Amino acid sequence: MTLPNFLIIGAQKSGTTWLAYQLRQHAEVFMPPREVHFFDVASNFEKGLAWYESHFEDAGSRPAIGEKTPEYMWVGGRGPGHLPTVHRNIHAALPEARLVMILRNPVDRAISHVNHLIRAGQLGPMERIDDLLVGRRRHLVADIGVIDRGRYVDQIAAFRELFDPRRMLILIYEEDVVSHPGEGLAKVAQFLGIESTSPVLPLTRRRNAADRTRARLLLDYYVPWLRPHSWRLDRWFKPWKGYPGEAAIRELHGIYAADNARLFELLGREPPTSWSPDAQRDMAGDE
Repeated sequence: MTLPNFLIIGAQKSGTTWLAYQLRQHAEVFMPPREVHFFDVASNFEKGLAWYESHFEDAGSRPAIGEKTPEYMWVGGRGPGHLPTVHRNIHAALPEARLVMILRNPVDRAISHVNHLIRAGQLGPMERIDDLLVGRRRHLVADIGVIDRGRYVDQIAAFRELFDPRRMLILIYEEDVVSHPGEGLAKVAQFLGIESTSPVLPLTRRRNAADRTRARLLLDYYVPWLRPHSWRLDRWFKPWKGYPGEAAIRELHGIYAADNARLFELLGREPPTSWSPDAQRDMAGDE
């Protein structure tokens, strides 16, 4: 039976797509081309371990076999079809697996998540970002975990109850992906026991980058039968991305303040300066 020995489990919108792309180019690594969603999606989990194993049939003798599904990190999440016992599901099948987590400033992560939902057509493009995050429309994103996914400390603690912390690598998005991607990738290589290589995709070429204009989003959402042609609008307008106001951003920082304090106490390190309420935000990345 061929099963993975490492998983990139999250957090969502925190550079996991970029990292998976780097690893798929490595001669010692095998990863399926897409997210598998075995441990977190009820309908997939019911298919059994043999179905999961089939995704790794072509791994051959490569020493590092893994997959990337960011939703695995959302322990306790009760979104549509999501299994809140995802961490226990992973441990039951892969008790010796190595787990890679990337943590992004949860405020920026939540903003990026809402933008993703709008681009995907799950939320209307006329929705105000402020209302969705902290205002009268926040119920629309509550079940999807837009806020709760950024409460990293409880998720990490849940995995630590099952996995040896030495089998968990925790990276900081702003440091290990944005500022020093080569050093971040070297940490992953050492953790997986493979040869270190330089990034093959520079961060200037964003994975999952926002590329749709507001005109296209409006047309796709309200006139869906024109979607096969709406891409032409992207030629004439700039890509759109929504930003909340400063008051909403301050409120988000307040929401996460206690969780972040517990997180870095658990990790035994100081919070990165990029997580400060006064830090300049990097809102370009949507990996």
